[in-house]
Amino acid sequence: MKLLFTAALGALLSSAALAQEYPVKPVRVLSGFAAGGAADIIGRVVAQRLSETLKQPFVVETRAGAAGIIATEAVARSAPDGYTLLVGTMTTHGIAPSLYKKLPYDVTRDFAPIALIGHIPLVMTVGTAVPAGSVKDFIALAKASPGKYTFASAGGGTPPHLTGELFRSRFGLDLVHVPYKGTAPAVTDLIAGQVSMTIDGLTVQLPHIRSGKLKALAAASGKRIATLPEVPTFAELGYPDLQVSLWYSLFAPAGTPRSVIILLNAEVSKMLALPGIFYTRAGKR
Repeated sequence: MKLLFTAALGALLSSAALAQEYPVKPVRVLSGFAAGGAADIIGRVVAQRLSETLKQPFVVETRAGAAGIIATEAVARSAPDGYTLLVGTMTTHGIAPSLYKKLPYDVTRDFAPIALIGHIPLVMTVGTAVPAGSVKDFIALAKASPGKYTFASAGGGTPPHLTGELFRSRFGLDLVHVPYKGTAPAVTDLIAGQVSMTIDGLTVQLPHIRSGKLKALAAASGKRIATLPEVPTFAELGYPDLQVSLWYSLFAPAGTPRSVIILLNAEVSKMLALPGIFYTRAGKR
């Protein structure tokens, strides 16, 4: 009994000491999607805040590809010491385990969740070259010219891809899927007229909607988005099944000391309480 008590006390003191010392060197924060996308933007906001409060650099490292699986696997295989973190997404931790028979990681076994850091509604947009001012217009165009129109996504298996497929099948449209390594390059080509449509997160698209480079046709949210009050929801248009949003969370490798997880959770929670950080859900900022 005395030995067990001594061991437990030693572990507790060691954990407390680690929490006081952590971090003593730069921390890597991996993002599995292209720079300029929502995962990258949210990750950088969180990293900057943690750098300021914990007095060590938190550096976002982009490892785009395979719908975030490459970066996610890298973190799963990293040392559980708190110095390698992941911007996990609905794709890497929600969709992929159901979509793929084999993954190089297990979302339950290989990760320690730290905090939910973002929740963003999807918005359907088209480029200015597409002669559609509404969802009804776009459906009519696509039906009149099967195979002519395309929809872009942040990669195969991502929410924009699956939502685009849902939209396509819902209306019996022959749309061609064009996958990218993230939202930012997809939106760039949408503006340039290389692709016709996307249903993707608001964060990257909002500046281009406001500047007139993209036309927002519908929001895939439960109610209208406060920053786009003029854009109807799919539900208002009669399509309540088209309601999808994105979520982002911060993860560490499984086995990371609990004291480190608690510290990071506390710092992120303080940040999320600040006004104007993220579009956390439709209707609020």
